Amino acid sequence: MGGFLLIAAAILGGALAANALLNVLGRSGGLIFVGATFTVVGAGAYAAAFVFDLITRAWAGELPPANIVWPCITWSLISCSSLAVGAGRPAPFATRAAPFWLVGGLAMLSCLVHPRNLVAALALILAGIAYPTFAAKWSGKEAGIVDGRGEAKVTRGVAPTIGPYRLGMKTADASNLVELTPAEKKALNAAIEFRNERTFRAPSAEFAGATWDMILGAVDHHVYKLSALLVLESREQRDGMWRNLDGTLRTRLGTPSATAATLLAWDTEDGNVVLNRAEAGGAYVVVLTLTSRAVSGFVRVK
Repeated sequence: MGGFLLIAAAILGGALAANALLNVLGRSGGLIFVGATFTVVGAGAYAAAFVFDLITRAWAGELPPANIVWPCITWSLISCSSLAVGAGRPAPFATRAAPFWLVGGLAMLSCLVHPRNLVAALALILAGIAYPTFAAKWSGKEAGIVDGRGEAKVTRGVAPTIGPYRLGMKTADASNLVELTPAEKKALNAAIEFRNERTFRAPSAEFAGATWDMILGAVDHHVYKLSALLVLESREQRDGMWRNLDGTLRTRLGTPSATAATLLAWDTEDGNVVLNRAEAGGAYVVVLTLTSRAVSGFVRVK
């Protein structure tokens, strides 16, 4: 029993480490994040397949039932912990379905030699449909975001990192910040201001294949707001960037909590993300604004 407890602790520790890693990768998204999520879910699918194999071999008389008890418990723990981590990720349906279909397909091929694997193959292929569907609904309900019918409305993630900038970072960790003058702050016409708030112009940042002008809002030396501005030469360029960002953010954060012709918004674990597009004076603009949930604890002065 002592040995099993050590194994169980190692499995749960690995799951916590994988969860922390995916949270970090989720800030920047992209293929690395999707690949890591695929790998974690794949570990769960493979472990589930191994449990199915042990059970069917015992059922076929190839293994004594007593010999599969602890292996089944161990591999089930690996499967459940991996799939629990994968369920909380703002990943596309296919990222969570493909590992089950891949392992199930291999099990189906093995039926040519071991017909007993047919049951496991069918179970894994069906799980490739059920698990991603359940995971998307579960992660939305964990966030407490449901529609009027009680169905999960969005999948939560964390606000992305824009270049070197992220919500919650210390202003001391950002280089070459220039604080806005009182006249510049007044021109922003901010509807809300907080005690000890400072606003900075920051060096440009790369995000989604473009270079953005950056404004950072900070309270008590911690960044609570990122405003990224991109000015384009034509409506076509602006709308193309809008579609690109829409797809990128939906992959990371799920369905928007609010939509309009010129606005998309997502609620995230650490705040919210708002995407705007506009045009004025011949300029075609896309604005991406990230706001920290920490604002709920700030003292308003306006």
